[in-house]
Amino acid sequence: MKPSAEALFVANLPYTMTDTQLADLFDPYGLVISWRIARDAATGESKGFGFVELATEKARKKAIEAISGKVIDGRTIEVRPAKVPPKPAKAAKPAGSRLTASPVATRAAANRKVLVEYRKLSASRFRTAS
Repeated sequence: MKPSAEALFVANLPYTMTDTQLADLFDPYGLVISWRIARDAATGESKGFGFVELATEKARKKAIEAISGKVIDGRTIEVRPAKVPPKPAKAAKPAGSRLTASPVATRAAANRKVLVEYRKLSASRFRTAS
């Protein structure tokens, strides 16, 4: 689950907490759409934080007020809206460059330039030799 605009970030979770326990913690405040505890890729152990997505804004606010500061297994839980990183903007293309030349077309244009220069040089040599 990637954090969305409706997701809550839940910090300082007990390392023994399961995904189901996280969902059960938020269930009294509204419909829990998705939930996930972040885990280490190599070991599978909890990283101590997670994300929960609730259906309504009202449910999110109630959950933040009720769960933030709550102590579970000696750890004080912190809940806040998840920060969603902005999508990177696509690079703008210069005006009038809808199509880019293929490498073959570029090579052919370069070959034409060389051929034109060669003909000019040959013509000037021919004139000076006569």
